[in-house]
Amino acid sequence: MNEISTCRKKWCNKNVLAFGLTSFLSDFCHEMATSILPQFLSNVVYCAVSYPIGALSSRFTRSRYLAAGYCVAVITFAGFTFVISSIWWFMVFFSLAGIFIAWEDTVEGILVYWQWC
Repeated sequence: MNEISTCRKKWCNKNVLAFGLTSFLSDFCHEMATSILPQFLSNVVYCAVSYPIGALSSRFTRSRYLAAGYCVAVITFAGFTFVISSIWWFMVFFSLAGIFIAWEDTVEGILVYWQWC
């Protein structure tokens, strides 16, 4: 029994515990960043595309323009359904999701405004 406790003391010292804790926290942070990155990308694309979509909506028929936004949504959802397990394809489709959400929010807001005014 004494040999086992001395063996544990030899390999389980503060350096091993420090390396183990560092490895755990590194993996934890990597997994957290990987899970948040697509939503962050979608929000960045949303912010970048909202104004140009609103500016272009005055040049086209708003109902057809909204229908084109819904076509982007169909492409996005079909892409998520049939995507190969590659992070790059997920980034592409999360970017398309940001475009779709910006398109929908902007044009539907304009349509509601024009209905009530």
